[in-house]
Amino acid sequence: MTDEIYLADENFGLYLRKEHPKVLAGYHVWVRPVVKLMQRYQTVTMLVRKIAEPWTQQMAYRMGVISHGSFIGMLMMKVGFVFCGIIGVVVYFWWMFLVLLLGVKSVNIITKRNASGLRKVAK
Repeated sequence: MTDEIYLADENFGLYLRKEHPKVLAGYHVWVRPVVKLMQRYQTVTMLVRKIAEPWTQQMAYRMGVISHGSFIGMLMMKVGFVFCGIIGVVVYFWWMFLVLLLGVKSVNIITKRNASGLRKVAK
């Protein structure tokens, strides 16, 4: 991954945190176990890398870093937004259940928004 694409990915994460926090929360629910598997098995890392390539290309295109995207990446992004959004909403309501009905005192990190701006890519 080039430095420009890496920064675009970082900025995309900031965009999600600000504009779609439940999608980002849903993503974090399923990606953490995948990362643990990647740390343990190189085969999983190679498989995830291969699967992530079209998504990365589409993300870089959406962030204005490259001139063309990926049709498969676009489909992955659309399906992923819905999938992660559903998980994020379920997690959000689960936290609300714990907080309101069971009296658990917790900071709701799902709806917390980051006001920091996007980083610029040095050219």
